[in-house]
Formats: sequence, structure tokens, C-alpha cells
Amino acid sequence: MSFWDKIVETGKDLKSKTNNLVNTTKLQADISKERTAINNLFMQIGKEYYEQFQNDAENPFAEAMGKITAAKAKIEELNGQIYALKGLSCCPKCGSAVAVGSLFCPTCGTKMPEKVEETVEEVSEEVEEAVETVAEKAEEVKEEVCEKCEEAAAEVEKTVEEIKDAVE
Repeated sequence: MSFWDKIVETGKDLKSKTNNLVNTTKLQADISKERTAINNLFMQIGKEYYEQFQNDAENPFAEAMGKITAAKAKIEELNGQIYALKGLSCCPKCGSAVAVGSLFCPTCGTKMPEKVEETVEEVSEEVEEAVETVAEKAEEVKEEVCEKCEEAAAEVEKTVEEIKDAVE
């Protein structure tokens, strides 16, 4: 076999391996796409099952569903706190963020409840509580740091004395 024949054969072999690699990669991407579709369907089934049977105490998944319901309530509560800190409220119809004081939701047009003054007072109270909490924590940290500094200073003095004694 001549030199050129070897090069041509090597080129054909390389082309074949490259085609196999490309085809394998495409097939793996297709598999990944199908797995994603399956996972999305499982999630859809689970969500629909939850929506349909969330209040059924006899349900074999009642405990897990209770945890989901509690987590959803916690998320709603936390979002409410974020909205309050940002001066926003939540549209009762579509759930969009709406500036406090707005008469209508800019997303769906629903008339907003007239709780502006209560919301501002709630936000003010929450901010005051947060400031107090932060101030208390800062004072605790300050005291802790001071204690550690005093301990460190005592250790340094002790070490200096030990060194002095060792040198003498």
C-alpha cells in the first residue's frame, strides 16, 4: 500500500469516526430532549394531581401535599413581605406586582382594594422591627468581638511574658 493510499484510507476512517461522533451526539441530544419532555409531563401530572386531591385526607400523598401547601403559603407570605418592602402590593386577580396607591392593576385592569394606608403602616412597622432586630444583632456581635479581642490580648500578653522569661 502506497503512502497516498494510507492517507486516503486514514482520511476515510477519520471521516467515518467523525460522522459516528456527530450522529451519536445528535442521538444523545434527542434522548435528552425526550427525557426533558417526560420530566415535564411528570411534573404536569403531579401538579394536576395535587390540584385535584390536595384536600383529600385519605390520599396516600396527603403528607407530601400538606408540605406543598405549606410551602406555597410560605412563598406567598415571603413575596408579600418583599412587595411591602418595595412599596408594592399584589393584584388579587392576576397576582402581578402593583404599586401601592394604584387604583387598578396595570396588567389585568382589576380595581385594587383600598388598603393603602394599612399597607404603608404595616411596611413601616415591619421596617422598624427589622431595624431593631439588626441593631440588637449588631450589639451582640460587637460584644462578642470585644470579648474575643480581650481574650486575644490576654493571650498575647501571656506569650510575650513567656518569651521574656525564656530569653532571660
